[in-house]
Amino acid sequence: MDTETTTTLNIINLPSEVQEKVIECLDLNSLCIAAQVHPLWHELASPFGKLWKDIVDNMKLPTYQIENCKAFITKKKADSKKFREPKCSYKDICLFFLFRRSASMLNITWLNDYYWKIISESASFFGEIASLSSVCWLDVNTTFHIPIAGVYDVFWKIRFMEGAQINEPNMIISSRHIDVSFPFKRDIYENLRAKGWMYVKVARLSIGVQQPESSSRSSPHLIAQVLNEKRNPIGKHYGIMQGQEDIDEPIKVQMFSDSGDWKHGLQVDSIEFVPVDTSNTEPEQSQKESNNNNNDKSDSKDEKSDSEDEGDEGQSSSSQDQQQIGNLFGNIGRRVSHLFGRNARNGRKKKKNVKKKKKKK
Repeated sequence: MDTETTTTLNIINLPSEVQEKVIECLDLNSLCIAAQVHPLWHELASPFGKLWKDIVDNMKLPTYQIENCKAFITKKKADSKKFREPKCSYKDICLFFLFRRSASMLNITWLNDYYWKIISESASFFGEIASLSSVCWLDVNTTFHIPIAGVYDVFWKIRFMEGAQINEPNMIISSRHIDVSFPFKRDIYENLRAKGWMYVKVARLSIGVQQPESSSRSSPHLIAQVLNEKRNPIGKHYGIMQGQEDIDEPIKVQMFSDSGDWKHGLQVDSIEFVPVDTSNTEPEQSQKESNNNNNDKSDSKDEKSDSEDEGDEGQSSSSQDQQQIGNLFGNIGRRVSHLFGRNARNGRKKKKNVKKKKKKK
Protein backbone atom coordinates (compact mmCIF):
# COMPACT_ATOMS: atom_id res chain seq x y z
CA MET A 1 0.00 0.00 0.00
CA ASP A 2 1.46 3.29 -1.07
CA THR A 3 1.69 5.92 1.59
CA GLU A 4 0.96 9.45 0.49
CA THR A 5 3.41 12.02 1.77
CA THR A 6 1.91 15.39 2.52
CA THR A 7 3.97 18.51 2.91
CA THR A 8 2.76 21.61 4.65
CA LEU A 9 3.20 24.77 2.64
CA ASN A 10 4.84 27.49 4.69
CA ILE A 11 4.23 30.92 3.26
CA ILE A 12 7.63 32.04 4.54
CA ASN A 13 9.24 29.62 2.10
CA LEU A 14 7.45 31.07 -0.90
CA PRO A 15 9.33 33.30 -3.35
CA SER A 16 9.46 36.96 -2.36
CA GLU A 17 7.36 37.96 -5.38
CA VAL A 18 4.56 35.64 -4.24
CA GLN A 19 4.79 36.90 -0.67
CA GLU A 20 4.45 40.49 -1.87
CA LYS A 21 1.36 39.55 -3.86
CA VAL A 22 -0.16 37.95 -0.74
CA ILE A 23 0.56 41.02 1.37
CA GLU A 24 -0.97 43.31 -1.26
CA CYS A 25 -4.30 41.51 -0.74
CA LEU A 26 -4.44 42.44 2.97
CA ASP A 27 -6.36 45.36 4.36
CA LEU A 28 -4.81 47.85 6.78
CA ASN A 29 -5.69 46.00 10.00
CA SER A 30 -4.62 42.59 8.64
CA LEU A 31 -1.38 44.09 7.39
CA CYS A 32 -0.59 45.56 10.82
CA ILE A 33 -1.23 42.17 12.43
CA ALA A 34 0.84 40.30 9.81
CA ALA A 35 3.77 42.68 10.32
CA GLN A 36 3.89 41.61 14.00
CA VAL A 37 3.92 37.87 13.24
CA HIS A 38 7.30 37.28 11.59
CA PRO A 39 10.42 39.41 10.94
CA LEU A 40 10.18 38.65 7.21
CA TRP A 41 6.60 39.92 7.05
CA HIS A 42 7.70 42.98 8.99
CA GLU A 43 10.46 43.56 6.44
CA LEU A 44 8.08 43.13 3.53
CA ALA A 45 5.74 45.71 5.08
CA SER A 46 8.39 48.42 4.83
CA PRO A 47 7.15 51.74 6.26
CA PHE A 48 8.23 53.58 3.08
CA GLY A 49 7.13 50.87 0.67
CA LYS A 50 4.63 51.12 -2.16
CA LEU A 51 2.13 49.01 -0.23
CA TRP A 52 1.47 51.68 2.42
CA LYS A 53 1.36 54.37 -0.25
CA ASP A 54 -1.39 52.47 -2.07
CA ILE A 55 -3.37 52.26 1.18
CA VAL A 56 -3.02 56.02 1.72
CA ASP A 57 -4.15 56.63 -1.85
CA ASN A 58 -7.17 54.36 -1.33
CA MET A 59 -8.17 56.36 1.76
CA LYS A 60 -8.86 59.31 -0.57
CA LEU A 61 -7.91 61.81 2.10
CA PRO A 62 -7.84 65.52 1.34
CA THR A 63 -4.39 66.80 0.49
CA TYR A 64 -4.32 69.30 3.39
CA GLN A 65 -5.04 66.50 5.89
CA ILE A 66 -2.09 64.45 4.59
CA GLU A 67 0.17 67.51 4.73
CA ASN A 68 -1.00 68.32 8.27
CA CYS A 69 -0.35 64.71 9.24
CA LYS A 70 3.18 64.77 7.81
CA ALA A 71 4.02 68.00 9.64
CA PHE A 72 2.58 66.69 12.92
CA ILE A 73 4.42 63.34 12.79
CA THR A 74 7.74 64.89 11.68
CA LYS A 75 7.63 67.39 14.54
CA LYS A 76 6.72 64.67 17.02
CA LYS A 77 9.64 62.50 15.89
CA ALA A 78 12.01 65.46 16.04
CA ASP A 79 10.87 66.33 19.58
CA SER A 80 11.37 62.74 20.74
CA LYS A 81 15.05 62.85 19.60
CA LYS A 82 14.93 59.11 18.86
CA PHE A 83 15.41 59.47 15.12
CA ARG A 84 18.47 60.77 13.33
CA GLU A 85 16.39 61.89 10.36
CA PRO A 86 12.76 62.28 11.48
CA LYS A 87 10.60 61.52 8.46
CA CYS A 88 6.93 60.75 8.07
CA SER A 89 6.42 57.40 6.32
CA TYR A 90 3.30 56.19 4.57
CA LYS A 91 2.87 53.69 7.38
CA ASP A 92 2.84 56.57 9.91
CA ILE A 93 0.06 58.25 7.94
CA CYS A 94 -1.97 55.03 7.85
CA LEU A 95 -1.64 54.48 11.60
CA PHE A 96 -2.40 58.13 12.34
CA PHE A 97 -5.80 57.88 10.67
CA LEU A 98 -6.32 54.32 11.93
CA PHE A 99 -6.32 55.61 15.53
CA ARG A 100 -8.47 58.70 14.81
CA ARG A 101 -12.00 59.43 13.64
CA SER A 102 -12.91 62.87 12.36
CA ALA A 103 -16.38 64.35 12.77
CA SER A 104 -17.50 63.22 9.32
CA MET A 105 -16.47 59.63 10.16
CA LEU A 106 -18.66 59.46 13.30
CA ASN A 107 -22.12 57.98 13.52
CA ILE A 108 -24.30 60.90 14.64
CA THR A 109 -28.03 60.49 15.17
CA TRP A 110 -30.08 63.33 13.64
CA LEU A 111 -27.24 64.54 11.45
CA ASN A 112 -29.42 66.36 8.90
CA ASP A 113 -28.18 69.97 8.84
CA TYR A 114 -30.96 70.96 11.24
CA TYR A 115 -30.20 69.24 14.57
CA TRP A 116 -26.57 68.35 13.81
CA LYS A 117 -24.47 69.63 10.94
CA ILE A 118 -20.92 69.33 9.66
CA ILE A 119 -19.25 72.73 9.35
CA SER A 120 -15.77 73.83 8.30
CA GLU A 121 -13.30 74.76 11.04
CA SER A 122 -9.85 76.12 10.25
CA ALA A 123 -8.57 75.33 13.76
CA SER A 124 -9.38 71.63 13.31
CA PHE A 125 -6.73 69.25 12.05
CA PHE A 126 -9.37 67.68 9.78
CA GLY A 127 -10.78 71.02 8.67
CA GLU A 128 -14.33 70.12 9.76
CA ILE A 129 -16.32 69.58 12.95
CA ALA A 130 -19.79 68.43 14.00
CA SER A 131 -21.87 71.19 15.59
CA LEU A 132 -25.00 70.53 17.66
CA SER A 133 -27.82 73.01 17.19
CA SER A 134 -30.46 71.36 19.36
CA VAL A 135 -31.50 67.76 20.00
CA CYS A 136 -33.25 65.62 22.62
CA TRP A 137 -31.72 62.23 21.72
CA LEU A 138 -27.94 62.65 21.86
CA ASP A 139 -25.99 59.79 20.30
CA VAL A 140 -22.49 60.14 18.83
CA ASN A 141 -20.45 56.97 18.37
CA THR A 142 -17.87 55.14 16.31
CA THR A 143 -16.12 51.76 16.31
CA PHE A 144 -12.40 51.11 16.36
CA HIS A 145 -10.45 47.96 15.48
CA ILE A 146 -7.00 48.31 17.06
CA PRO A 147 -4.58 45.85 15.38
CA ILE A 148 -1.44 46.71 17.38
CA ALA A 149 -0.95 45.48 20.94
CA GLY A 150 -0.38 48.13 23.58
CA VAL A 151 -1.95 50.46 26.13
CA TYR A 152 -4.05 53.33 24.78
CA ASP A 153 -5.77 56.42 26.17
CA VAL A 154 -9.12 57.26 24.56
CA PHE A 155 -9.78 60.97 24.03
CA TRP A 156 -12.75 63.01 22.85
CA LYS A 157 -11.80 66.36 21.35
CA ILE A 158 -14.82 68.57 22.08
CA ARG A 159 -15.79 72.16 22.77
CA PHE A 160 -18.61 73.61 24.86
CA MET A 161 -19.96 76.90 23.55
CA GLU A 162 -21.18 79.72 25.75
CA GLY A 163 -24.53 78.71 27.29
CA ALA A 164 -24.14 75.02 26.38
CA GLN A 165 -26.63 72.59 27.96
CA ILE A 166 -25.83 68.87 27.73
CA ASN A 167 -27.30 67.40 30.98
CA GLU A 168 -24.56 64.90 31.89
CA PRO A 169 -24.27 62.62 28.84
CA ASN A 170 -23.00 59.08 29.38
CA MET A 171 -19.52 58.34 28.06
CA ILE A 172 -19.60 54.65 27.07
CA ILE A 173 -16.95 52.11 26.06
CA SER A 174 -18.29 48.73 24.96
CA SER A 175 -16.75 45.65 23.35
CA ARG A 176 -16.71 41.89 23.79
CA HIS A 177 -14.94 42.14 27.16
CA ILE A 178 -15.64 45.77 28.12
CA ASP A 179 -18.93 47.38 29.09
CA VAL A 180 -18.40 50.50 31.21
CA SER A 181 -19.81 54.01 31.28
CA PHE A 182 -19.86 57.16 33.41
CA PRO A 183 -21.83 60.44 33.32
CA PHE A 184 -19.90 63.56 32.34
CA LYS A 185 -20.86 65.73 35.31
CA ARG A 186 -22.68 69.02 34.81
CA ASP A 187 -20.33 71.04 37.02
CA ILE A 188 -17.37 69.83 34.93
CA TYR A 189 -18.58 71.08 31.55
CA GLU A 190 -20.10 74.23 33.05
CA ASN A 191 -16.62 75.19 34.25
CA LEU A 192 -15.19 74.39 30.81
CA ARG A 193 -17.66 76.36 28.72
CA ALA A 194 -16.18 78.90 26.30
CA LYS A 195 -12.63 77.68 27.04
CA GLY A 196 -11.89 76.45 23.55
CA TRP A 197 -11.12 72.97 22.31
CA MET A 198 -10.23 70.38 24.92
CA TYR A 199 -9.22 66.73 25.11
CA VAL A 200 -11.35 64.71 27.53
CA LYS A 201 -9.82 61.35 28.41
CA VAL A 202 -12.53 58.76 28.98
CA ALA A 203 -10.64 55.45 29.12
CA ARG A 204 -7.31 53.67 29.34
CA LEU A 205 -7.49 50.35 27.51
CA SER A 206 -5.04 47.47 27.31
CA ILE A 207 -5.27 45.99 23.80
CA GLY A 208 -3.68 42.57 23.37
CA VAL A 209 -1.63 42.97 26.55
CA GLN A 210 -2.31 42.13 30.16
CA GLN A 211 -3.78 44.90 32.24
CA PRO A 212 -1.40 46.06 35.00
CA GLU A 213 -2.18 44.46 38.36
CA SER A 214 -2.34 47.84 40.05
CA SER A 215 -5.05 48.89 37.58
CA SER A 216 -7.04 45.66 37.76
CA ARG A 217 -7.19 45.85 41.56
CA SER A 218 -8.56 49.37 41.55
CA SER A 219 -11.97 50.72 40.66
CA PRO A 220 -12.76 50.89 36.91
CA HIS A 221 -13.52 54.61 37.32
CA LEU A 222 -10.52 56.85 37.93
CA ILE A 223 -9.75 60.55 38.07
CA ALA A 224 -8.56 62.00 34.76
CA GLN A 225 -7.40 65.39 33.54
CA VAL A 226 -9.02 67.55 30.90
CA LEU A 227 -6.39 68.95 28.54
CA ASN A 228 -6.39 71.99 26.29
CA GLU A 229 -5.17 71.97 22.69
CA LYS A 230 -1.55 72.17 23.86
CA ARG A 231 -2.16 69.09 26.02
CA ASN A 232 -1.86 71.11 29.22
CA PRO A 233 -4.29 70.28 32.07
CA ILE A 234 -7.15 72.73 32.57
CA GLY A 235 -9.43 70.64 34.80
CA LYS A 236 -10.27 67.22 36.19
CA HIS A 237 -13.19 64.84 35.97
CA TYR A 238 -14.01 61.64 37.79
CA GLY A 239 -14.82 58.84 35.42
CA ILE A 240 -11.93 57.52 33.31
CA MET A 241 -12.59 53.85 32.59
CA GLN A 242 -10.22 50.90 32.38
CA GLY A 243 -10.53 47.70 30.43
CA GLN A 244 -8.74 44.94 28.56
CA GLU A 245 -9.52 43.68 25.07
CA ASP A 246 -8.01 41.48 22.37
CA ILE A 247 -6.35 42.71 19.19
CA ASP A 248 -8.65 43.76 16.34
CA GLU A 249 -11.83 43.36 18.39
CA PRO A 250 -14.51 45.99 17.71
CA ILE A 251 -14.49 48.68 20.41
CA LYS A 252 -17.41 51.09 20.42
CA VAL A 253 -16.85 54.60 21.81
CA GLN A 254 -20.08 56.48 22.45
CA MET A 255 -21.55 59.67 23.93
CA PHE A 256 -25.21 59.07 24.73
CA SER A 257 -28.13 60.76 26.49
CA ASP A 258 -31.84 59.99 26.07
CA SER A 259 -33.18 62.46 28.62
CA GLY A 260 -36.16 64.48 27.45
CA ASP A 261 -34.56 67.91 27.77
CA TRP A 262 -33.09 69.73 24.77
CA LYS A 263 -29.33 69.80 24.43
CA HIS A 264 -27.29 72.36 22.55
CA GLY A 265 -23.93 74.10 22.40
CA LEU A 266 -21.71 71.02 21.86
CA GLN A 267 -19.11 70.71 19.10
CA VAL A 268 -17.19 67.51 18.33
CA ASP A 269 -13.89 67.45 16.45
CA SER A 270 -12.66 63.86 16.72
CA ILE A 271 -12.10 60.72 18.80
CA GLU A 272 -8.64 59.23 19.06
CA PHE A 273 -6.66 56.38 20.60
CA VAL A 274 -3.28 57.61 21.86
CA PRO A 275 -0.55 55.00 22.60
CA VAL A 276 0.81 55.16 26.15
CA ASP A 277 4.48 54.61 26.95
CA THR A 278 4.01 52.37 29.99
CA SER A 279 7.74 52.22 30.66
CA ASN A 280 7.81 55.91 31.64
CA THR A 281 4.32 56.43 33.05
CA GLU A 282 2.96 55.16 36.31
CA PRO A 283 -0.59 53.73 36.33
CA GLU A 284 -3.27 56.14 37.44
CA GLN A 285 -4.67 55.55 40.89
CA SER A 286 -8.28 55.33 41.86
CA GLN A 287 -9.93 57.61 44.36
CA LYS A 288 -10.03 54.86 46.95
CA GLU A 289 -6.38 54.16 46.49
CA SER A 290 -5.60 57.86 46.75
CA ASN A 291 -7.50 58.01 50.06
CA ASN A 292 -5.60 54.97 51.30
CA ASN A 293 -2.40 56.58 50.13
CA ASN A 294 -3.31 59.73 52.05
CA ASN A 295 -3.80 57.63 55.17
CA ASP A 296 -0.55 55.84 54.50
CA LYS A 297 1.12 59.21 53.99
CA SER A 298 -0.19 60.47 57.32
CA ASP A 299 1.14 57.33 59.01
CA SER A 300 4.41 57.67 57.19
CA LYS A 301 4.57 61.32 58.24
CA ASP A 302 4.24 60.25 61.89
CA GLU A 303 6.92 57.65 61.36
CA LYS A 304 9.05 60.25 59.61
CA SER A 305 8.54 62.69 62.50
CA ASP A 306 9.63 59.98 64.95
CA SER A 307 12.58 59.10 62.79
CA GLU A 308 13.38 62.79 62.43
CA ASP A 309 13.34 63.15 66.22
CA GLU A 310 15.64 60.18 66.49
CA GLY A 311 17.74 61.68 63.73
CA ASP A 312 17.85 65.00 65.56
CA GLU A 313 19.00 63.21 68.69
CA GLY A 314 21.61 61.38 66.68
CA GLN A 315 22.67 64.57 64.98
CA SER A 316 22.86 66.41 68.30
CA SER A 317 24.96 63.62 69.81
CA SER A 318 27.21 63.55 66.77
CA SER A 319 27.53 67.36 66.86
CA GLN A 320 28.45 67.14 70.55
CA ASP A 321 31.14 64.59 69.70
CA GLN A 322 32.43 66.82 66.93
CA GLN A 323 32.45 69.78 69.31
CA GLN A 324 34.41 67.80 71.90
CA ILE A 325 36.89 66.72 69.25
CA GLY A 326 37.20 70.31 68.09
CA ASN A 327 37.77 71.50 71.63
CA LEU A 328 40.41 68.82 72.11
CA PHE A 329 42.28 69.83 68.98
CA GLY A 330 41.86 73.46 69.94
CA ASN A 331 43.40 72.82 73.34
CA ILE A 332 46.26 70.90 71.75
CA GLY A 333 46.84 73.73 69.28
CA ARG A 334 46.84 76.31 72.03
CA ARG A 335 49.27 74.22 74.09
CA VAL A 336 51.58 73.77 71.12
CA SER A 337 51.50 77.47 70.26
CA HIS A 338 52.07 78.34 73.94
CA LEU A 339 54.99 75.94 74.09
CA PHE A 340 56.57 77.38 70.97
CA GLY A 341 55.93 80.87 72.25
CA ARG A 342 57.54 80.11 75.62
CA ASN A 343 60.56 78.60 73.90
CA ALA A 344 60.87 81.68 71.72
CA ARG A 345 60.73 83.97 74.75
CA ASN A 346 63.36 81.87 76.54
CA GLY A 347 65.57 82.10 73.44
CA ARG A 348 65.29 85.86 73.35
CA LYS A 349 66.14 86.08 77.06
CA LYS A 350 69.25 83.95 76.54
CA LYS A 351 70.41 86.21 73.70
CA LYS A 352 69.96 89.29 75.87
CA ASN A 353 71.94 87.72 78.74
CA VAL A 354 74.78 86.81 76.37
CA LYS A 355 74.91 90.39 75.08
CA LYS A 356 75.01 91.78 78.67
CA LYS A 357 77.89 89.47 79.60
CA LYS A 358 79.87 90.59 76.55
CA LYS A 359 79.34 94.25 77.44
CA LYS A 360 80.53 93.70 81.03
CA LYS A 361 83.69 92.03 79.81
